[in-house]
Amino acid sequence: MNLKNHPLMNLVEPRMLFALRMAVMEESEIFTVRGLAERAYLYLSNGLPEKAEQDYLQILKMTPEKPQEQTALYNLCCIYSLRGDKKLAIEYLEKTVTSGYEEFEWMSEDPDLDNIRDEPRYKELVEARVQEKIRKAKEEKEKADREKKDQEGKEKGEGAGGEGKKPDGTNEEPGK
Repeated sequence: MNLKNHPLMNLVEPRMLFALRMAVMEESEIFTVRGLAERAYLYLSNGLPEKAEQDYLQILKMTPEKPQEQTALYNLCCIYSLRGDKKLAIEYLEKTVTSGYEEFEWMSEDPDLDNIRDEPRYKELVEARVQEKIRKAKEEKEKADREKKDQEGKEKGEGAGGEGKKPDGTNEEPGK
């Protein structure tokens, strides 16, 4: 049942919409990874992080080493950070990064992680990687600029009057 497009949905308060969506979720849907992730998101967006935590932990049991794990790990990190549990937040941040989650720019801006930003391990895991990405992007841009400049130089050298030039750049006399 798709309630989003129903004409009366714009009249429903968000909390009522939450209750309505939770009521119509089929039992079989709730016990899938997608259903649990959706329900966890609904819980989070409606101020129920403890219930979201339970669903994310269940997802981790169901999907070890799968892409859904990354989101669950990251959201658990956020929940623990918001709760003020720095130790668990850092533990789940480490698990998030180890799982392959690479949204370091977002991590460096996400207000959910404000409580752990001053932690040395946070700085090692996130800030160092953001700086590394910036460095690599700068190197790639410089390399592309050099290649473009080299290509432009070659095109100028091969243009009008470019025929008959020796590899050392001197002119070769025709017929010799």
